[in-house]
Amino acid sequence: MPTIVELLASPVHRFEGRPSDGPRPAPPGELVSSIQVRAGLGIVGDRYFNRAAHRDASVTVISQESLPSGTGLVAVRRNILLAGLPVDDLVGSVLTLDSGDGPIRLQVNR
Repeated sequence: MPTIVELLASPVHRFEGRPSDGPRPAPPGELVSSIQVRAGLGIVGDRYFNRAAHRDASVTVISQESLPSGTGLVAVRRNILLAGLPVDDLVGSVLTLDSGDGPIRLQVNR
């Protein structure tokens, strides 16, 4: 059974200039204990919420097993970090997550 390890909802875009410059430091409160997901819009409070260009990728999920040990969401800029589930193998399917407040269904596009 997969486990939700971390959640991230960032109100700001942290990349500027050259990609090799890396991201700016994370703002306080970027890692959160819960998120609110709205169908077709994304994560409430996230920088991509209700942005037309990001509606097909408004929530990003990554597997802890695909990251170097000790790497978390602040470093990779994804929204949901899961353990125990090979997220890359789910392309084309629907991922259902339930943390106790009811299921959230996410179409896995890429």
